[in-house]
Amino acid sequence: MLYDSEFTRRGGSRATAKIGKPETKRGDFVHRSLDFRLRLPFGRCAATLLATLLVVVGCEQNPNRYAVEGTVTLDGEPLDEGQIRLVPQRGTSGPSSGAPIREGRFSIARDRGPFAGEFTVEITAVRETGEILNHPDEGPVPLTAQYLPARYNSKSDLTASVKAGEPNLVEFKLTSDEGP
Repeated sequence: MLYDSEFTRRGGSRATAKIGKPETKRGDFVHRSLDFRLRLPFGRCAATLLATLLVVVGCEQNPNRYAVEGTVTLDGEPLDEGQIRLVPQRGTSGPSSGAPIREGRFSIARDRGPFAGEFTVEITAVRETGEILNHPDEGPVPLTAQYLPARYNSKSDLTASVKAGEPNLVEFKLTSDEGP
């Protein structure tokens, strides 16, 4: 935006800069830029409304995503805290999705949920090891370690099916033994 002093230096008059089109030559840049702003087919309010509508339309829920809820137990007890992640298997499109597990329950909302299809499920849970790391910036930091067997996370053999138009409720009964 040009200030009055800059506009005046370029040949415009102070009064016309404030009230409308400047009295400048047709090819002058200042004239064209001010002229463009004055000839918009709609005002600033309409432009703001249009931009807002585009954002709202872009934020609608994807109809291809589905909510998933469920429970996770370890040795018959609800898993206190952890994370669950659904990773699409070959032939299933869409993103991975996940949620925290609290007191044995998890819920993946539809707007962050997976597409319909087959998924590998990874469940992780960490706890403090009792060891302390002396971090140079943060001081003493308790170390944590994954305590669920690898067959539930890094080498997961858990699967889930997500179906369109149905409630997607899943249950995972984990055991702390390493198993096969």
